[in-house]
Amino acid sequence: MNITVLSDDEFRSNSGLHEEIIRLASPTYEDPSALLIPAIIQFDTAYLARDDDGRLLSFFMHGYDEIILADRILPAIHLGWTCATQDTKGSHLVRALYEQFLKDAQAAQDAEGIDFTLWGTTATPVGFHLYHKYFADVAPDVQGNYSSEALEIANALRARLSCEHSETHPFVLSGVSRARFAEQEKERIDQIAQNKNFSLFDELKIDERNGDRLLVICRLP
Repeated sequence: MNITVLSDDEFRSNSGLHEEIIRLASPTYEDPSALLIPAIIQFDTAYLARDDDGRLLSFFMHGYDEIILADRILPAIHLGWTCATQDTKGSHLVRALYEQFLKDAQAAQDAEGIDFTLWGTTATPVGFHLYHKYFADVAPDVQGNYSSEALEIANALRARLSCEHSETHPFVLSGVSRARFAEQEKERIDQIAQNKNFSLFDELKIDERNGDRLLVICRLP
């Protein structure tokens, strides 16, 4: 397996890569182009895992960002779209991409002398588990709890995304995404959630079919 990192125009203007991404994601999403188009705008870096024959096996995207609060601006990284081929889901591939990203982000953080605030959204318990596995100070936690600082950041991000405050939970973003999972993928995710006895998404009434997402805020470990 080979990992490469493409940034800026190498990623955003790479039509060949975009076609590879859509092919890879087609079994997972009803319309992966609904994710790719905004991803090219929101994210400036793509981590790619390929086999020895050059076939794209997995990818992870992120974008350097700033979060504007009332009294300060936080340097940030927007954690973005992750996907793998059907035959490599649940394998070491995504882990390898995240581990390379963590090394690179830590090096950038040390070089700049700053602390990044990381944020992203997820529609699934699987994605939520990955945040808690690879990152620190994750909000909300597995019980749905969060700090006052995390809430301030969540309020700023929700305002940026033009999302009204949810009556269910301040980290719930209702109807923000056009992307929908393919039925087979949805069944796979539901089975994983049942096996792990994970109920937070049900308690928060997050419905992927309605475009709902959970906002997640964290830091580098």
